[in-house]
Amino acid sequence: MCFQLTFKVEESFKHKAGQYVSIKIADVPDSICFRAYSIASAQTDSHHFELCIKVVPNGRGSNWLNSLEINDGIEFLGPLGELGFDDSKSNHIFISTGTGVSPFRAIIYEELKKGNTQPLHLISGFAEKKDELYKECLEELKSKYPNFTYDIVIKDYVTTIIEKLDIASGNTNIYLCGNPAMIENTTTLLKEKGLPAKALHLEKY
Repeated sequence: MCFQLTFKVEESFKHKAGQYVSIKIADVPDSICFRAYSIASAQTDSHHFELCIKVVPNGRGSNWLNSLEINDGIEFLGPLGELGFDDSKSNHIFISTGTGVSPFRAIIYEELKKGNTQPLHLISGFAEKKDELYKECLEELKSKYPNFTYDIVIKDYVTTIIEKLDIASGNTNIYLCGNPAMIENTTTLLKEKGLPAKALHLEKY
């Protein structure tokens, strides 16, 4: 199960699409820890941000956050991270699994709203159809912006789609976020296709 939270920040909060926050998990007062979550929203104002969180069985972070009620406060560090849009190339492919689609939702939305007309393609993998995230949002963007396309992969590896892609290695940026095994396998496959390391932009969970 996944859920979305919207936070209101008292002070000005400005982030780059693709970044994350590290939240202080206060479920056990004498055993505080931090958990990192990608920001799922683009910068629409300076006082709000959204997170998409998967509930992990016995997971301290996700279960504590899922227990929060309206107006409960949290402490966090951020924005953090360097994952973001690289305009040095003219073709862009975003590859994710699970909630790893969150930062790409923010990046793609922001770029399209800015008027970016470069090809933006998202490949998003989920364990089951019921796990799909942001389907309505993606369909809306696809209908409005002809340069945005996407593939959703269910019960299969995203590499099955990547193997069929004709990647222009000298003019393509690849963005990866999600399961570490997927990132490792995809990175290997892309390098075999001739993609240089500097064209890979990663965020691991």
